[in-house]
Amino acid sequence: MSDSKAQLIARINTRKRHDWKWGCANIWFTQTLIILAVVSSFASTLAVMSGMVPKLIAAALAGLPGVLFTLDRSFNFMRQSRWHYCLVAELDALLNKLEHEGI
Repeated sequence: MSDSKAQLIARINTRKRHDWKWGCANIWFTQTLIILAVVSSFASTLAVMSGMVPKLIAAALAGLPGVLFTLDRSFNFMRQSRWHYCLVAELDALLNKLEHEGI
């Protein structure tokens, strides 16, 4: 294997790790936003039912799910995650061609 081919393979592997990391981060962030939205909705229901929480806090908890879903949809974290994972798959295919087909 020539040095230039080995350097190319190393660069592709570095890029794969980078995109895998960002794919994981984006999917983790979107799932966290959705879980927080559901939990805050549940918490606002309990806050209103108990009557022990000030109305301002209960209103803030009730409005939080909408803000979190808007953030999730505005930044498209799930779509970004899929893009990074698809790029990793493309890079895997390229590595296989480089290593096994002698390209």
